[in-house]
Amino acid sequence: MNLDHKNILIISPQLWGTNHVSKHHYALNLASLENQVFFLSPLPCKELEIVPGLKIISPKPLVSGTNHLPASLRRYIRRIEIKSLEKRLGKIDLVWSFDPFIFQDLDLFEAKIKIYHPVDIHNSKLDQYTASKADIIFSTSKAILSRYKNLNKPKYKIGHGLANHFLEAQPLAANTHSERKKVGYVGNLASKYLDSKNLLKIVVNHPELDFCFIGPYEESNLSPDIRSNFKLFLQQLRMHKNCQFTGPKPSSSLPGLMQDMDLFLICYDAEMFRPELSNPHKILEYLSTGKVVVSNYTEEYVNRPNLLQMAKTNEELPDLFTKTIENLEHFNRPELQKVRKDWARDNTYSRQLTRIAKLLKSI
Repeated sequence: MNLDHKNILIISPQLWGTNHVSKHHYALNLASLENQVFFLSPLPCKELEIVPGLKIISPKPLVSGTNHLPASLRRYIRRIEIKSLEKRLGKIDLVWSFDPFIFQDLDLFEAKIKIYHPVDIHNSKLDQYTASKADIIFSTSKAILSRYKNLNKPKYKIGHGLANHFLEAQPLAANTHSERKKVGYVGNLASKYLDSKNLLKIVVNHPELDFCFIGPYEESNLSPDIRSNFKLFLQQLRMHKNCQFTGPKPSSSLPGLMQDMDLFLICYDAEMFRPELSNPHKILEYLSTGKVVVSNYTEEYVNRPNLLQMAKTNEELPDLFTKTIENLEHFNRPELQKVRKDWARDNTYSRQLTRIAKLLKSI
């Protein structure tokens, strides 16, 4: 199937908002290919057109709490809801679901191809059920894809993508701290996956560095609910004068902000959430700058030492960060920056869509 001039329904577990992850980027890229894309919101919201060819829709469920009903009754209700949605949107050519909690019965859609594309771990029977109703399964890591090994479905790993604006030439921003080095952290500080203990330790260990946290640290479209212990962590982090917080920023503004950084940090609890953190979305954005990235254990990059400075355990992460800072010129030498940039360039969303389109033609 060619991925142009089609009617495409994307089913997302995340709302549309300032912060964009894979579902939002795929929607935008598909819209740019002269598709009509409908982005189905997981919660009631205002329906609107984001850009030409991309509309946010928020259909009202027929019955609340449908997922708690017996499978046969749930399927009956979903059939009615899907028929109503198809009548409203017109003929759908492709259904692309990232969410096992909405319209699990993908086979009820009249679309030619139904994709299930989990990029997160969903510990629910509905996850396997949704996968069983798809025509093809994609995921961003082997760890996630292995969860569906017993299903007789075509299954492929498609890594995360990089938005094209990260590859546009950006003038280096003036370093406002002259001799002080800048550490970039891009992402949701309220994430349940964050290793707040070691992140705070790294900040405390390096008062000579400026840490720039780019992204939400309050409720957002990525984290509607804030963890109870997060406020204390944020309070502790804010006590340090070398920490700056930008708040959420649109994806298009990130390349300019990131160009001013000397290195980047990933600090998740990879020991508790190893499968979930096997391939974080932000890595490609970091690599697009060419600058060195210090990271917790990340399975999909374990055999690529030129891309990440990776700790084997989270306990090792603060020391690894210190060693990297002490040898920053070595890790940021031009030939290594080129390797990182080339990897990012080979994994743009447009290239991932080309790979996906080729795979869709095989089923």
